[in-house]
Amino acid sequence: MQTITVAGGNGEALLSALLRVQSMTRNRSPSGFAAGSLRVCFEAGYDGFWLARFLLNSGIDTTVLDPSSFLVSRRGRRVKTDRIDVEAMVFTLKAYLLGDRSVCRPVRLPSIDEEDAKRLSQNGIWRVM
Repeated sequence: MQTITVAGGNGEALLSALLRVQSMTRNRSPSGFAAGSLRVCFEAGYDGFWLARFLLNSGIDTTVLDPSSFLVSRRGRRVKTDRIDVEAMVFTLKAYLLGDRSVCRPVRLPSIDEEDAKRLSQNGIWRVM
């Protein structure tokens, strides 16, 4: 498995990297076999859902996952690095896409208005909920 690092917030660099990966997989596909489609997943976080919208609008199948839904071994302390997290998320997405709905839970992508309504303030106006 190859891991590519892209600076946070740089959607164009991410899109470029994803398209390079897609191109590499098509070139490596044995003759007679169609290359698989590009699937992307990431954990829902504080940044909101702009990245999911950006990727979906760019034609990339994107799934946002609830990080609290991942099955995690509770035996002892586990090592936590970005590389290990990425690899675990890839295997989790594969299992989910193959039908094992117990490994994680996808998050529904809210509309921009729904996401804005959840913010405590917008443009300096405080909302009371």
